[in-house]
Amino acid sequence: MYSMPTFEQTEKIVMERITWFRKWTTDIPNYTHSFNVRDLLRSHWFDETVQMAWLLHDIIEDWDTTLHELQELWYSQEVLILVDLATHNKETEDKFQRRKDMMKRLEVANNKDARAVKLADICDNVTQCHLIPNPEKRKRFLYEKCPYFVKQWNKQFWWTDFYQEFLNRYLKQMFRLLERED
Repeated sequence: MYSMPTFEQTEKIVMERITWFRKWTTDIPNYTHSFNVRDLLRSHWFDETVQMAWLLHDIIEDWDTTLHELQELWYSQEVLILVDLATHNKETEDKFQRRKDMMKRLEVANNKDARAVKLADICDNVTQCHLIPNPEKRKRFLYEKCPYFVKQWNKQFWWTDFYQEFLNRYLKQMFRLLERED
């Protein structure tokens, strides 16, 4: 009889499949982003299913793994649904359209756990955005992408420590950006 991979096995899969270094760095392994987000979700009491979905999300979104492969590894339907909802479709060429399509799926599904997965992803990206070397890309991330997520999740998470942590990280980076512009 087959069973779903354990949390530890999932972490190992992530370390094997997510290679290289974080964007804009030469010394931070790429998989640390996945573990940072896992830790953020854990610190806000999201269960292992949500944490596991997050870990698997990046190997789908940014690497060459497919949902079908995860299904063949016996991941639960609940995990696969969360991964699918929080991941944009790489087949859509326009990056902005990808994000819009993913956000629409999240909105229609109204799945709090899937939204938490994506919010945690953006939260960790906010922490690292000062490393973006291109000032225009950094501004676009802070002035366009983040406000979009703020608006989308304000109703569902505004009262949580989880959302407050995201806002604090976001504001810290905004102030950092404003200081650079002075």
